[in-house]
Amino acid sequence: MNINEYILQLPHTSIKNRELLPEKSGIYYVLDEQFIVWYVGQAKNLRSRWAGDSHHRAMERQRIEEYNPQLNGTKIKTSEKG
Repeated sequence: MNINEYILQLPHTSIKNRELLPEKSGIYYVLDEQFIVWYVGQAKNLRSRWAGDSHHRAMERQRIEEYNPQLNGTKIKTSEKG
């Protein structure tokens, strides 16, 4: 699905410059060069989220339903605790 004007107005950065992300909470969108939404997420701290620390779901479900990004439907492997 292609993005709408709302997303184009949001602050953005390349994954190569993720250290520039704010240490604030927010909903984020992952887009490719053709501006296709691949993933929608929510983080308590955007910089930490993209450093690989954690991942949280809450309001992101609403955005996922709206944009139906392809990668949000994929299964994630979890480690088995034993």
